[in-house]
Amino acid sequence: MLEDLLPAAESSGYRTVYCSMWQNRTDPLAALLAALSQASQPRAWLHQRFLRPFKKTSIEVEVEHLGKLSAEAEFRTRDEGGPERLQRLPELLDAVIAASKGHVLIAFDEIQHLAKPEFQELVAALRTTLDLRKKSVKSVFTGSSRHRLQMMFSQIKTPLSQFSQTTDFPDLDDEFFIFMAGAFQQATQRKLSLSAAHNAFVLLGRTPGLFHDAIERLMKSGGTEIDDVARQVLAESHQASGYAHRSPDTSGGRASALGADHLSKRQGAI
Repeated sequence: MLEDLLPAAESSGYRTVYCSMWQNRTDPLAALLAALSQASQPRAWLHQRFLRPFKKTSIEVEVEHLGKLSAEAEFRTRDEGGPERLQRLPELLDAVIAASKGHVLIAFDEIQHLAKPEFQELVAALRTTLDLRKKSVKSVFTGSSRHRLQMMFSQIKTPLSQFSQTTDFPDLDDEFFIFMAGAFQQATQRKLSLSAAHNAFVLLGRTPGLFHDAIERLMKSGGTEIDDVARQVLAESHQASGYAHRSPDTSGGRASALGADHLSKRQGAI
């Protein structure tokens, strides 16, 4: 996205916005608002510098017979709680549209993080905001968990249900798990069997996010038995998604979602 898609969109006249929902895991709305705010500013460096808000200032003056007097003031930021913050979402997006030539592309990375129940209000507000501006704003969604992406875009009761259509992307090849096994050995000084890594990758549906979780867990727990760790990660993924357990989908861990009005993509990311 950062090296190919967004630069190509910029060269085609789009103003682009990138935001990872993992930038602030406890408050992804704050990360999104910050990204939109930055994108709405003039592109000139000096404008960006002097338009940044400040919270504190001070002044010092020389007074006859009294010497130097100083004062300091700290300004409270606007209350960012509750519905007021959600209302800033359409306001800032409109500001981005106004700053552009009418064409905006937003890339939402690790969007599956918003599948958690506590973020449903944000997801609903996001869909409404995008729907009302579909002539000017295109969107791309990527994530590293196929199951949670399916939760967001396929389950009927979710705000983003039927928001896009799915197209499969090619699977990652063997170079991925070979690279991960090498990184594991470099970090832990423990050698991971390539055949075991391959079997674990296939077991996890060739989903890079789940395989990364298994590698990370194995690094912390010790040992090199990735098969058992992969089964545990897979079971937890099924449990979190609410799906009945079944044989893993080995057709691919990547998918693309192309909406009728939005350019929306979903794929496993390394």
